[in-house]
Amino acid sequence: MGIVTGEFSASPGLDLITADEGNTLTILENFGTGVFRKASQIGLEDRYIATAVAASDINGDGIADAAVSADDVQSHPNFDGAIVRFSSQAVYSYNQIASAVDPFPTCISLADLDGDQIEDLAACATASAGGGFDGVVSYLRGNGDGTFAENQPINLGDVIPFQLLVADVDDDTDPDIIVTDDNAVWAFFGTGPGVTFAPPMMLGMVNEPQGIVAARFDDDELLDVAVAARGAARIVVFRQDNPRDFAAGVAHQAGLFPVALASGRFDEDDNEDIAVANYGSSDVTVLLGNGDATFQTQETVAVGTGPIAITTGDFNADGKTDFATADQDDETFGRDIQRVTVVLNGVSPPFTPTITPTVTNTLPPSRTPTPTFSRTATSRTPSATPTRGTPLPTPTPAGPGDTNCDGRLNQDDVDTVIRRIFDGTSGCLTGAVTAADVTRVVGLISNPD
Repeated sequence: MGIVTGEFSASPGLDLITADEGNTLTILENFGTGVFRKASQIGLEDRYIATAVAASDINGDGIADAAVSADDVQSHPNFDGAIVRFSSQAVYSYNQIASAVDPFPTCISLADLDGDQIEDLAACATASAGGGFDGVVSYLRGNGDGTFAENQPINLGDVIPFQLLVADVDDDTDPDIIVTDDNAVWAFFGTGPGVTFAPPMMLGMVNEPQGIVAARFDDDELLDVAVAARGAARIVVFRQDNPRDFAAGVAHQAGLFPVALASGRFDEDDNEDIAVANYGSSDVTVLLGNGDATFQTQETVAVGTGPIAITTGDFNADGKTDFATADQDDETFGRDIQRVTVVLNGVSPPFTPTITPTVTNTLPPSRTPTPTFSRTATSRTPSATPTRGTPLPTPTPAGPGDTNCDGRLNQDDVDTVIRRIFDGTSGCLTGAVTAADVTRVVGLISNPD
């Protein structure tokens, strides 16, 4: 569900943490050379299903803390969400603290949302409004001592957020919000003080927007915005020419179903570059910036099957930016065991993987397979028919809201939609699924007639 960096081991080397399908957080400790080991695994309470992860040293003890957005499956029929914090007590020792937020959180951010120089927590969510649904950002104000205030939703109106970015995009010292919904990218510019924002401005339409990143892709002081267009196998870059004035989006080729982006300086110039995790082709496209918000393809690097998230960092302390992916569908090390691929920068070709990917479980050394990296993605066609035993009966769907076709309308159908947004395959649905389908299914479950 996600991967981010942080200093979790209190020893040299940037570490990694992943939110796994098994509803656990796995900490991968870096030996300082870009080689990792599984150091700790933390389980969420059974009532929570994680959807995204963030990390930072929230309580100021020198050890990274973590937070996840999550569905609260025990909150039926309210469909509430939660932000679950893992506050460090010592290395690999955490207190688990949950805060209620608005329904169906699909993203999480640790950033200064109100301009007081203290990190806050925010999540993409949905809220009931006048018989319908509005998009909201669930906002938990940081108190500066590692604790947070209760949820204060920021209403986004008709914009149902799926991904969220918090930054001072227009360079006026007030934090801004950039979000993607089912078909566009929107900016909510901060008007300060506090969490006040101007009406939404659409940067442009995007075919199934997914990952989002902001960086200075040209030579001015303003942040530009790049978005992964999952349905078009492209990334779309919106260049900010003047404060709050964005040029039309320019598309650049990516792999199949790009879902996550990270920016960094991957070559030796001073231009910002982009790494794109392509879920469908199981690889990462490295795009080198030309310094004018345009890009050229450097190379495509094969990673594990179904990369769903990407993060960057200098993992081997050589001064070069590396990256790592969370490979949701990879079964190299066993069923439902998520793999992490670490790619070090500095060999020829520049981004060819140089180490065996790290997994989120521990296997005896004799059983650890060595993956073969191929630049040709391997497609897998799942079979819908059991290969042995008595064929299972096919339940009759209970209606259009029965997204997992189990004959019932319940919270499981909402979870299926959310999972499909991430992996593109869950459930018995056909076609693309967006955040708008979450609210549609909730309405069908609440009013089945």
